[in-house]
Amino acid sequence: MVACNFGFRTGKAPPLGNDLYSGFVFVFMGLGEVLLDFDEFAASYEKPYLFDFNRVRHWFPLSASEDFAGLIGDLMGDGHLQAKPKWRLDFTSNSAEELQRFGYVVKNLFGVDGKIRACTTNCYGTMNYGVNCKPLARLMVLCGVPSGSKPDKVYQIPKWILGNKAYFRKFVSRYFTCEGSVDMHGAISLAIFKEESLVENGIGFLSDIRLGLDRFFDVQTEKPFLWSRLSYRKEKPPSRGIVLKIRRRRSLLAFYKNVGFESLEKNLKLNALLERQGNVL
Repeated sequence: MVACNFGFRTGKAPPLGNDLYSGFVFVFMGLGEVLLDFDEFAASYEKPYLFDFNRVRHWFPLSASEDFAGLIGDLMGDGHLQAKPKWRLDFTSNSAEELQRFGYVVKNLFGVDGKIRACTTNCYGTMNYGVNCKPLARLMVLCGVPSGSKPDKVYQIPKWILGNKAYFRKFVSRYFTCEGSVDMHGAISLAIFKEESLVENGIGFLSDIRLGLDRFFDVQTEKPFLWSRLSYRKEKPPSRGIVLKIRRRRSLLAFYKNVGFESLEKNLKLNALLERQGNVL
């Protein structure tokens, strides 16, 4: 067994604050390993006697899977997780099919339904798939999904995903589908934003993606780099863009064949780029 730097102490759940990764060790056990058991989940409640655990007991033990890795990719990308006191989660898209796909994954894994509604926090005409399920939101926090505003939070890709090719493929395909693009310069571009004090965490996050793409799929990227300008947010400290790019023709083709976007629009753009470069698909 290989010790990794994310997870839980035996018999004790991790705290639900921002320092989720401090001092905890997860034991990586290979394919289908248990990520969270019932006792650890129950121990995260301050007053467990007030909650009816029978309705969620069938979730446990929670095992690693491609679907769960993809769900974490969704939530770290276009998702939004609210912790205490609301404990809910949303996924945002302008595609009804994407929202229905997200809802199917949640239903298939946990038996929980949500609702599609118009997004009122932006002017882009997007929609949300909202899930008002407090225990599910709590479980996601325990599994490393950041809550609140992601530029303000320290987080990383769970090691059980980084250490498994199938899990990593699903995670990174979903994450690129959410946050990646085929840019006007003929590259696949992935950008995230972090408060300036957390830039190193953002670089580390993208560096893990960079190393995994190279290790598993022979996709070489540039090193993550910083945008020169700051992004200003209402009533929030400014944030800095951090970018990862895939430029090489061979790596673009390897990404297309071995990872890919789960978006027809983005895949068509990548397909057109590769054909312009003379690749046989």
